[in-house]
Amino acid sequence: MAPHRFVLALGLGVLALSGCTRVSSTTQLAPKQVVPETTISTPTAATAEPRRLERAQALLSRLNVRPRKPPAPPAAPPVYPEDLIAVGYASITAQPSTDVAQRRLMAARASRIDAYRNMAELVYGVTFGSESATDDNRLQNDVTRTRVTGRLQGVEVISIEPLGNDTYQTTLRLPGVEVVRLRNTTASR
Repeated sequence: MAPHRFVLALGLGVLALSGCTRVSSTTQLAPKQVVPETTISTPTAATAEPRRLERAQALLSRLNVRPRKPPAPPAAPPVYPEDLIAVGYASITAQPSTDVAQRRLMAARASRIDAYRNMAELVYGVTFGSESATDDNRLQNDVTRTRVTGRLQGVEVISIEPLGNDTYQTTLRLPGVEVVRLRNTTASR
């Protein structure tokens, strides 16, 4: 609807709700003057209320004017947790190879896998299982198992570097936005 029609409908609706039954306006144009003349008549108080509502509703329905809904308040920006940092370690001498260069490469890869496992623990948590066996009130066997499962996306490798002569360290970072997305994806399954 055009803005001038809306303003006209709103003005007429206000007049109808105020009890007016007739509105007329005339303008006389002379060479040097403009004289507006307006006449407004109102009914008696006893008959004004029902007629006023009917006329206002009829007027607004003819002009197809619907009250506007107030705009929704702006949504608060989402709050994300801080970025997660995970570190993994691996020993060079513990790798199963006779070639020193190959053991270094294997240790670098093992430290990266350890860092990913640590990141998955931070995002998804750890499942624990434990068994203990006793004989004559003495502990014979004690087994604890841990399990981590999850899918990691958006992880950034910060560094893979040697520590001393026998260890590799890998540092990973996962942005807080990705943490929320991964946790929500897991919760919806």
